[in-house]
Formats: sequence, C-alpha cells, structure tokens
Amino acid sequence: MALQWCVSTSRSEALPFGAVPSAQRFVGAVWVGDHPSGRPVQDALEALGSVGIDRRALVLRVSAPRGTEEQTLAELGLPGCQMLLAAPPPGFPGRLRPELGPCLTLELPLGPPCSTGCGPGCPCGRYRQLAYGQVVRRVRLRDGRLVPESRPTFELLLPEYAVMCALAEVRSPFALPELRPLMDGLAAAVPDFAAGRCRESEGLMVADRLSAVALLLGSGVTPGPRGRAHVTRRLLRGAAATTALAGGSPSGVTRLLSLADATVRVPLGLPRLTDHALATVEREIGAFERVLTLGHARFLDAVRTLRGPEEVPPLLVRLRSEQGLPLGLLLSWCRQHDLALSLREVAELDLTLRAGGSNEADPS
Repeated sequence: MALQWCVSTSRSEALPFGAVPSAQRFVGAVWVGDHPSGRPVQDALEALGSVGIDRRALVLRVSAPRGTEEQTLAELGLPGCQMLLAAPPPGFPGRLRPELGPCLTLELPLGPPCSTGCGPGCPCGRYRQLAYGQVVRRVRLRDGRLVPESRPTFELLLPEYAVMCALAEVRSPFALPELRPLMDGLAAAVPDFAAGRCRESEGLMVADRLSAVALLLGSGVTPGPRGRAHVTRRLLRGAAATTALAGGSPSGVTRLLSLADATVRVPLGLPRLTDHALATVEREIGAFERVLTLGHARFLDAVRTLRGPEEVPPLLVRLRSEQGLPLGLLLSWCRQHDLALSLREVAELDLTLRAGGSNEADPS
C-alpha cells in the first residue's frame, strides 16, 4: 500500500520504530519559505549518512530550467558531493515538474561498474535513485501561465525501498532480505516480473498491496462493499488486476497472500492467517475473475459495433463504472485490438460520471 509520511520539520527523521518494511512507502519532508536551496539537501545528506550511507559516494543530479543551471549549482554549494547537470532520470515522480523549479535526484552507485563509461543514468542499473526533490519557485495558473511562487517550497521524497537497497548493497528490491520470500513467490507466479518485462514498480505495488491485505485480514477486516472492508477489497483486486496485466493468473494471488503473511505479519510475532481468512480471499478472487471474464466478453461485443475512435472513451468509462473493470486492463485490451483513444477524454468523462453521483461498481 502506498503510504506517504510527511514531516514539517527541517530534518528528515527516521521511520517510526516497528514500521513494517514497505516497497512503496515514501518518507517526505517539506521546507517552506526563503532559505538557501542547499540546506534541505544538506539535511537529507546528513540523514542518509546517519543510517550508514556513504555521502561521499552520492551523486546529485540537477535539472534546472534553461538559463538557470549555473545559478542553481551556485545556490546549492554542497561540499563533498558530486553534482551533475542532466535531465530527470526515468522514474522521477511525475508531479515534480522541472518548469516549476530545479529538480534534484540523489543517486548512489551499488556494485562494480559495467564498463569504464558507467555513470549516473547508465542502463545497467548500478546507480540507485535514493531521493527526489524540487525547489518550487513558480506555479502554473489555470490559463497555463507560469508566475513566481510567493512562498517558495522545497519538497523531498525518499523511497524507503531505495534506502533499504542501499543499506543491503543490492540493486533491486526483489533481492532485499526483508522482502525476499514474497518477491521470490511473485517472480515464480508471474514470470514477466522475474524476466524484467514489467516495470519494477508494478511488482512492488503487488507486494505492498498484498502486505497491506495481510495486515487488514489479520485485524479482522475482510473484503466487503463499504468502509474498511472496501479498502481490503480494492487492495486485493488491485493486486489481482496488476498480476493479470503482467500475464499471471489472479487465482495465484491467494498463495502470494500467504507469502505476504509470512513475510510481514509473522516476523512481528502475529499468528498466521486462518484457513477461514484465506478461504474468504479465494472467494473474493473467484468473484473478481468472473467479473473479468464477463467484462472481457462485453468489451469484445462492444468493439464489434464501434463506429469510430470517438466511441472508445465512453465505452471504457461505461465498462469501468458498470462492470467494475480496472482501467489498466481496459487500456491493455484496447492496445491488443489497436484501438486509438485519448486518455484525457477518458479522465474527463470519468470525472463527469463521478460528479454526477454514479453508482460505481467497485473499480480497482
């Protein structure tokens, strides 16, 4: 489950004691007001150094608006840290936009270089991105104009799994000792994850969703249509949908949930999930598989009668709201049938539908 824990202090603090290892959790900190841009980065370097990361090996990648690169480097003025002017790397958070201010990425080399030219951005994956940040100096108005921000902010995000990889000196979260049993099971159930044909984030998302479901089930929160029960259902179906998108079978999610239980709950001293809880999961996954089968049949029937690409977005919104089909699967089916569509139109129609109070049938 993606969880963002933000602190409003001037330092990046440690995670709460006893926090369950998470593949998708971000530790965040925000600095507000006029101050030297290098101070928040210095705080981050000190925090990383305090947990055992060699700050001298870190590389700070700086992406600044054109014409402000030298000024940005001068303002940072970080001693003992390599700095590099380059575009944001793949995986940089999409909501941090370079046109609003300088974007920063802290990277750490793990393992030996692949060649003499190996450096930040090398596709071998040696450089692990430990933190993302941005100095927000401008805001975009509704008409598209960029204007100066009255109170500049600096936001810093540290993916917990990246820091865990650095401490364990492994390049991939799939090799982390804390998550290894679950990741091995995921790779066995969905070969595309092990073969690298899927994005790393997709495998991590499945792992975190199943870990969250295991914790909820252990607390007695079974899948259902409302409240906390609905959270369990959405997380479980989201994991099943991502597994299906990667070429795996949703029916294998029950076994993966048992692995998540052994990986997350049992080390905390909690008892294993009961057979009744796992049977409830099997029924929920079975119902979801029936939704997918029926939804795919209706999708194919609708595709045969389409008269133009303008009818595709309304079709997806209708299937998502009436059948509870995940949008990711619908988009995958569209690609398989060479259907062109505008994601902006899909999003606008979906927002209109929600604003109208439509009774959505539990999309994941």
